[in-house]
Amino acid sequence: MQATRENRKAAERTLKARLADRSLFKPTGIDLTSDSPFPDLVAY
Repeated sequence: MQATRENRKAAERTLKARLADRSLFKPTGIDLTSDSPFPDLVAY
């Protein structure tokens, strides 16, 4: 998965939102959102 935006922060926000929205692969009991720290999303 990747995201390209006008700057690094915008791309990171978009990528985090996309990763958090992957509900098909998200087990129940895991509460990831677009505000979750990036290392938590990577670990998941």
